[in-house]
Amino acid sequence: MGRFATSLSKDVWVRFSLFPYNMLQYHISEIRYRLMYYTVSFLLSATILWQFKYSLLFILCPINLMFTELYEAFSCFLWLSVCSSFIINLPLLAYSIVHFIIPGLYKHESKELIYLSKLFISLFMSLLAVYMVYLLPFLVSFFTGFMSENLTCSIKLLDFSEFLLVIIYLSLFTLGLGLVSVLSTLENYRKMIYMLLIIVVALLTPPDVFSLLFVSIPSILFMEVLFFFSQLLRPD
Repeated sequence: MGRFATSLSKDVWVRFSLFPYNMLQYHISEIRYRLMYYTVSFLLSATILWQFKYSLLFILCPINLMFTELYEAFSCFLWLSVCSSFIINLPLLAYSIVHFIIPGLYKHESKELIYLSKLFISLFMSLLAVYMVYLLPFLVSFFTGFMSENLTCSIKLLDFSEFLLVIIYLSLFTLGLGLVSVLSTLENYRKMIYMLLIIVVALLTPPDVFSLLFVSIPSILFMEVLFFFSQLLRPD
């Protein structure tokens, strides 16, 4: 009986001493599997979107574009497929990150994190849809409306792709700034936050007041929506 107790205690001690190592191996395996799932989904979506690259481009910009470099069309279509795949798989990425962090949080913290992640994804998709569906066609029609019989506009495919990238950056920056403000309880400093947002918009958009206002107003409205829902979440 004494030998059995001694061997059992040694086995328990060995398992307890290897517990941090086993947990590290478990987390590394979980990260590996989640990255594998996301990579497969990302590559599959990008491959499918590549097959519909012309239709996707026409939806975003229903006017004729041109390219002057030999590799320009290929690189722009590849960039368009990759960015579209990233946006489509953004909920999967947020789900993987949140559910990897949740086991180390308290119950109320995990609920807040899930709520904020859902809110961020929903607002990001909505803000991006507003920019792509309303803002982008309006700006294209506005700036190409100055064409006449003797004056034509030839937009390069590369320039249009860079403009789409600016819209994606602006959407991420707007909601990222909103989330930082919510987590840091900076809602009372709205003037400074909106001033920073307007400065960034002015640096990214065309150099005219009309474009500045047309891009800033939706961003500010979406930040107000984020502040409103955060007040519902935060306890008194």
